Amino acid sequence: MKKRVLLLLLAAVILVGGSIYALNREPDLSNVTVKTNFMVGYPNYQTFEELEDRANVIVQARFKGDRKTLNLEKNADMHPMLISLSKIKVDHVFTGGKLVAAGDTLQVYEEGYLQDNAYFSPAGYKWMTTQGEYLLFLSRIRPDEYTIVGAYQGKFDYTITASHTEKPKDAAAFKAAFLDDTYEYFGEHMEKFNEHKKLAIAKYPQSK
Repeated sequence: MKKRVLLLLLAAVILVGGSIYALNREPDLSNVTVKTNFMVGYPNYQTFEELEDRANVIVQARFKGDRKTLNLEKNADMHPMLISLSKIKVDHVFTGGKLVAAGDTLQVYEEGYLQDNAYFSPAGYKWMTTQGEYLLFLSRIRPDEYTIVGAYQGKFDYTITASHTEKPKDAAAFKAAFLDDTYEYFGEHMEKFNEHKKLAIAKYPQSK
């Protein structure tokens, strides 16, 4: 497992650098540049069962609009390793009822961050928004603090019914996908993502 994943698992202990960019509401992203990096070292889960097995908690939740950017790299001489920490409200608990309950507010590390008017999207990850209703497969770091299993692989938006099968091919297409509400992921494994989402939604349907 690559360094980024290891640092994320240790974030509760070694986090330094503090908040770099804090958001109490969703910013206007229409004028940002979208930059992607597909070398992030998350495992690529081949089966839906693998995804389930890695999750301590599976919940339906909404993003509360509160997000900040953190630096996971503790060595000041090294290049920053940035990630977002987002607040969600749990609407329904499918598994992990001993750890969380409906109504809880959790902090979730998610890929994607803003810096210098650019949105950086490791592995084609797309931020949660306040418009979405999400099925989340979460791995616990400490009480009320979680990571999304496999980054984009453990986040499915109930409100998006469209599915895209081809990764954008250039910078303009990446930005268009980022701004398009029918995209929830725009990376290397879109067909596998769609396959996992179909299984996930069928097994854990949206609770009204």
